[in-house]
Amino acid sequence: MAKRDLPPRLHKRGKNYIYTPYVDGKVHWHNLGPDKITALSKWAEMEGGDTGNKTVGDAFHAYLESKEFAELAERTQEEYRRYIQYHMMKVFGLTLLGDVQPSHVSQYVHKKGYVGNRHRSVLSNAYQLANLKGWCEVNPTAPFQKIVHKAKEPKRVKEVYLEDVLKIREVAIPEIQRVMDIAWRTGLRKSDLLMRLLWDNLSDTHLRVEVGKTRRPLKFVLDEALREVIESCPRRSDFILTNSEGAPFTVSGFDSTWQRTRARSCVEDFEFNDLRRFAAQETVRISRDESQAQKILDHTHKNTTRIYLAGMAIEVQPLR
Repeated sequence: MAKRDLPPRLHKRGKNYIYTPYVDGKVHWHNLGPDKITALSKWAEMEGGDTGNKTVGDAFHAYLESKEFAELAERTQEEYRRYIQYHMMKVFGLTLLGDVQPSHVSQYVHKKGYVGNRHRSVLSNAYQLANLKGWCEVNPTAPFQKIVHKAKEPKRVKEVYLEDVLKIREVAIPEIQRVMDIAWRTGLRKSDLLMRLLWDNLSDTHLRVEVGKTRRPLKFVLDEALREVIESCPRRSDFILTNSEGAPFTVSGFDSTWQRTRARSCVEDFEFNDLRRFAAQETVRISRDESQAQKILDHTHKNTTRIYLAGMAIEVQPLR
């Protein structure tokens, strides 16, 4: 059955979107693929074709395929894709570019609360690209002022304990155990662990990783513990960390396995990123130096590192 949010003659059949125009009295079927944004873009081209018929969905699709989008950090790309697919496409996707007014953007941002300004930024980027392509002449986000919301985005405040890490590790399959062991010893982000740990970057003394978010290379000294973990990884791919089939992890596949693992452990309120938080907090416990935590997390500003240290009990010496 066709979904109600799809335009005329575009239907969902199984995993794919099907376009069914009438040509010479007959229905012609065109498989537009499984991606909704791509399918809407192709539908718009086949229905109209000229730039006056371009929709906001077309602009989103062009933005996702653009050089500017590809240069963003991987985590930012994931967030922007989620904003577009699950939020903005439902509201603006089928609307012609010229029909969106600043008042529409304002109402949308107000409704979304503290994340609304991020959505507005993505919409603005898509419109700027559409302007360059000649699809529209105005950007309805341009006169829009950033809204300061009373409800601030909550910051995670948590002290992470080794006991919780070990409880989760205990019920994990070997592939997840290896990811965890490298994660809390290096403080690397999930995307770097799954996509940037390569056998070719491993030497006798160091593991070299080019961090995706900052593009800076880090060289981790191979101490006995880290070396032991890496040597336990079977060499079945160019990537050091692989799934049970010997293939590189996908983010969605890893997230599903991680959620099941954490649920089996019965450890409450523990996110995968808390392993990175643990690395920062444990570094400070051992070195008593925040700058060392800033270095292992590859942060430019110490205030960013302090977010990861929030909630951590500070050890103090009593007066004599």
